[in-house]
Amino acid sequence: MLEIKNLQKVYGIPGVSAKPALNGVDLSVGQGELVGLFGENGAGKTTLLKCVLGLLGYAGTITLDGEPVTRANIARLSFATCEHSFFPHLTPAGHRDFYREHFPRWREKRFQALMDFFRLPMNKAPRSFSTGQKNQFEVILALSQGADYILMDEPFAGNDVFNREDFYKVLLGILEPTETVVLSTHLLEEVEHFVGRAVLLRGVSPEWILRAVTEEKCTIVWLLVPWAQDLLDAIDSGKVQLDSYLLDQWRLMHIGAQPVPPSLIKRWKQIFPHHQYDTNYGLSESIGPGCVHLGVENIHKVGAIGKPGYHWEARIVDEQWNEAPQGEIGELAVRGPGVMLCYYKNQEATDEILRDGWLYTGDMARMDEDGFIFLVDRKKDVVISGGENIYPVQIEDFLRKFDKIKDVAVIGLPEPRLGEIAAAIVELKEGEACTEEEINSFCRELPRYKRPRRVIFDKVPRNPTGKIEKPALREKYCRGRLVEAQISG
Repeated sequence: MLEIKNLQKVYGIPGVSAKPALNGVDLSVGQGELVGLFGENGAGKTTLLKCVLGLLGYAGTITLDGEPVTRANIARLSFATCEHSFFPHLTPAGHRDFYREHFPRWREKRFQALMDFFRLPMNKAPRSFSTGQKNQFEVILALSQGADYILMDEPFAGNDVFNREDFYKVLLGILEPTETVVLSTHLLEEVEHFVGRAVLLRGVSPEWILRAVTEEKCTIVWLLVPWAQDLLDAIDSGKVQLDSYLLDQWRLMHIGAQPVPPSLIKRWKQIFPHHQYDTNYGLSESIGPGCVHLGVENIHKVGAIGKPGYHWEARIVDEQWNEAPQGEIGELAVRGPGVMLCYYKNQEATDEILRDGWLYTGDMARMDEDGFIFLVDRKKDVVISGGENIYPVQIEDFLRKFDKIKDVAVIGLPEPRLGEIAAAIVELKEGEACTEEEINSFCRELPRYKRPRRVIFDKVPRNPTGKIEKPALREKYCRGRLVEAQISG
């Protein structure tokens, strides 16, 4: 933990020509965070970083894991600055040899990979580099030193936006979970997707979520289904102790990006009874979430995505685009001010999804008697077995009630007589053992045609937004060519 307490820095002579640069700054930065220091030029961003490195005198305290920053631990910090701190006459190969000798945690492979990525010459002195190349080399050294905390002061000032975008993409791709970046910049619009607020978690663990809520005093937390499941499992198993965190201010848990199992929310409310719950629904084609919204006052409709939002309309339609009877399953269509105009230069794809202002989402849903919409599944994920439509999400929600199951995905597998059958890929909780017979016994409460015909114990893959990667599962278990397999028998 890098901790800064009551940091004060004054330039000039106190009482004569003093100019305060920092006044009572408090900041705690844990390992694994991406922290943005934002402000106009002259706001004190560079001053703060130089104080951390001991390059400037200051009042207050700066510690690394409770110890002052000294020669003994300074190697845990690296610094990339637009002022450039490398040796201008020493080639990159010479820098590599120098760092290798003086920094035991020097990252040789990372250094070479970044040099190759930015196409920098190894045997040319950086004094002859262009400004962009100098900035790239400065950053490469900071990332390769082997530091726990990488401080960056306007690392690409003066460079074109494409140079900076390359840097952000590379940075997110190479950092390890324990590495921390503190990035000083006034270009907020360029890093808004790189850092969030002040802290952006890379990867997620229950401990990181709870620590962030505690340290940042979060009142509203947006989660994905697998994150919430992992957090509840960690609490149940004793891996995390809630009394070790300060969570009293946390009042609202929000989940989105995929169907939310009602059993998950009921379980959550048992552990966090004072939490409000909310969800909403949207697509990139409808300017993101918000066209359908549940609202915290509708907890009694848990499992629903809600009702159409302000100035939005929604309907459920059959295969002929006629409105389906209330309660029946059909495709969800939405219309409102956020619907896109078209897919750029792709009229064919546009015509498939837009009709008379309605956006056909590809999500199968139903609407209850009160107008609340419940997602059922993706249209392309529906399993058709012996002429019956089977909606995998309904089976997944049911199986998640089984206390040994951590996660589950249902896909269609080819079957000569029925066309396809429902197969459940089951991921068990850590330390649990289970048999296919137990799963089949648990599923007897389901209608016979909905019961999985095959049970596979395996890890359930999810993408960064928490959605189950069903194409990957189909590729793994039926080579992804379901229709071809059905035809060939």
